[in-house]
Amino acid sequence: MSDDPKPPDAEPAATFAPERTPDSLDAVFAQPDVKAITPLRDQPAPSERPPTASPAMLSDELWGGPQWIHNAEGEPVWVETKAEYWDLLRRNGLHMRDQQESSAGPGEPPLPPPLPLHLTPHPAVRPLSKFEAEVLGAVTAVFRKYDLVESCWCTHCFTRGAPHGCRVVVNSRVVHLECRGGIAQWTTPVGETNLVLQTLSNTASSRGVDRTGGTIETPIGPVSRPATLLNAEECVILRAYFRVLGARGIEPRWHHRACWSGNPWHEDDALAVSVSDEQIIAVCKCRQLFARTAAPVVH
Repeated sequence: MSDDPKPPDAEPAATFAPERTPDSLDAVFAQPDVKAITPLRDQPAPSERPPTASPAMLSDELWGGPQWIHNAEGEPVWVETKAEYWDLLRRNGLHMRDQQESSAGPGEPPLPPPLPLHLTPHPAVRPLSKFEAEVLGAVTAVFRKYDLVESCWCTHCFTRGAPHGCRVVVNSRVVHLECRGGIAQWTTPVGETNLVLQTLSNTASSRGVDRTGGTIETPIGPVSRPATLLNAEECVILRAYFRVLGARGIEPRWHHRACWSGNPWHEDDALAVSVSDEQIIAVCKCRQLFARTAAPVVH
């Protein structure tokens, strides 16, 4: 026999308690603080379960609908879709301040911001067309009749900080328009001599009809200015003249020899000119040129 002590008897394993019967569980779940759980065997099969909502899909509809986007460019931009919105941000090197989606766009890198206008190169100067040369040649007859002196200034050169005075040469052989950005020129073909209009049509002129009194409203009150009425031919030439120069970014200034100081830099000496389809007004210190188109007749 061994002298080792006898090990203690093992504790009996847990046994099923008679009080925990399935019938007694009904009484437990009947208590108000216990929630009943549907047994797995009683749950419907996956194919019989009602369909659940799928995850939300990202649409191209802009948040809040189409709208004006401010502060992205110099002027408000109308945007209707998210694609247009992302393109606007990339074009200006911007990003969303408050993220509203899980994606910040298609993932394309932002485009570099556009250069300021004064750092961009001067637009290419295209050659003069025959029509432009004829208009610049015809307006010399108007200047000669009313004793006007013209100076031209390039707005493209002015924006880029370059000297913006233009050189204009008009004669029977060539029409030459030059600024710091380039030269536009028309050379008369051999045999043509009618490029420059030396005189206007021979229309009857009467002091009582073509000249009248006028009043100019100024900050200090009305000021009397004699008015000279422009005829139809002169109006056609002047409107074409302003369209031709405006399309090239050139701003003309007129000076009346009778009241001009001789310095083209003095804008106060230049005529105040307004040209539209309805009327033409050119006012200097001593007179005004005026024309008004008759109102259309509505039947």
